[in-house]
Amino acid sequence: MLKTFSKISLMCLALSVAELVYSSADNTVVDQIAMPSETWGIAVTPNGQYVYAANNANNTVSVIQTSDNAITSNITVGASPYGVAVTPDGNFVYVANSGNNTVSVIQTSDNTVVGSPIAVGASPTWIIINDAGTLAYVVNSAAATVSVIDTSNNTVVQTITGTGNTCSCVLSPDGSYLYVINYSGVLTPYAISGDGLTYTAGIALDLSLSLGNTNGGQMVFALDSSKLYVTGYEQNTGVYNIYVVDTTNLDTPSSPGIVNQGSTNPSRPFGIVISSDGTTGYIANLSNNEILIMDVATDTLTGTVNNNSFNLGNPRMVAFVPNSPYLYSTAQSSNISQTYTFITILPPATITGVSQSNVFFTQTDYINTISWTAPESGSTPVSYNVYRDAGLTVLAGTVSANGSLVFYDHNRIPGTTYTYYVTSVDADDAESSAISVSVLTVKNN
Repeated sequence: MLKTFSKISLMCLALSVAELVYSSADNTVVDQIAMPSETWGIAVTPNGQYVYAANNANNTVSVIQTSDNAITSNITVGASPYGVAVTPDGNFVYVANSGNNTVSVIQTSDNTVVGSPIAVGASPTWIIINDAGTLAYVVNSAAATVSVIDTSNNTVVQTITGTGNTCSCVLSPDGSYLYVINYSGVLTPYAISGDGLTYTAGIALDLSLSLGNTNGGQMVFALDSSKLYVTGYEQNTGVYNIYVVDTTNLDTPSSPGIVNQGSTNPSRPFGIVISSDGTTGYIANLSNNEILIMDVATDTLTGTVNNNSFNLGNPRMVAFVPNSPYLYSTAQSSNISQTYTFITILPPATITGVSQSNVFFTQTDYINTISWTAPESGSTPVSYNVYRDAGLTVLAGTVSANGSLVFYDHNRIPGTTYTYYVTSVDADDAESSAISVSVLTVKNN
């Protein structure tokens, strides 16, 4: 898990134009990728090697290779593909086809559609898969239902009703609740029990929102599960906001909070994601052609990604690439879709540790020698910190990135095992998560 996200860069997918990509410096665009049509849903494989983007206007899903942002395949699916989700093992991609009420399943090994289309409810738009990879949840917006698909045989095994004209859904991080929101902004938690197919509706929270294909309704949890962010349009005030729902007490739900807009101007905020370290949120601000940046600790919008004079084409959805300096996003209008890339500081790629000793006339110096290699991507480290604890509070030393990547820990106690945690630090003082190694100090015979 990354400790700090210091920068973000953006790539844009666009029809019949060159690729735009944001640079790693100061959150600016650096590239653009040409796409077959306007692109809506997006998902990334767990290994970070491929992005699957739904081309809503021409009934295909594009496969983008993240190493060079080349489109390696355009896969024909059902009519008007919208939501996209990848199984946790990366073997299959599920696509909600809003135009013909089906779900297509793509086998990633050869990027072919397998099996017959799975019939679901009317106008399926949003789709998610649980962490076990056993169940897919499909929001059927016109049918006011959620279809539950058993991924072992790709059959619908349950249909959740009474949701209203459903907009989207999200699973709590521990997988114990399915949260469903409808176009009127009524958010209902469903407790999941038994074999995972029993859903008990809890107390609904009316956010009084007007949601839909252009008014938000996308949701994401903070990493600690204590709050749920919802993008939307408030009926009572006519204002677009990012709402914060306290999920710690479902028996007595409280009115939602609102993210402090700062100097930004949310106009149809839509897709939203949280960085893997839980510190930063990124929101596609659809009507203003920009990506908003949110500080999770304070629930405050701190600025926007610099588009570097490129047309972002009404950004719609966003998705991070695991363990990589990239964030991809799509957009819906002007035949423009986007792929965003974020640059962060990554930990060292490898680490080793050995026990050595120097024997003198009067004493022996027992030394643990820790060495590592620089990260293979992300922003460039200027130094490395070596810590003695997993909490990264006890600093043993700092090593410059310009010399040998080695740390010598002298006067260790023979027979004792020491664990070292090494982080990377870039020019902006952003610090990565740690890579660790344990060393048993061996007594000289």
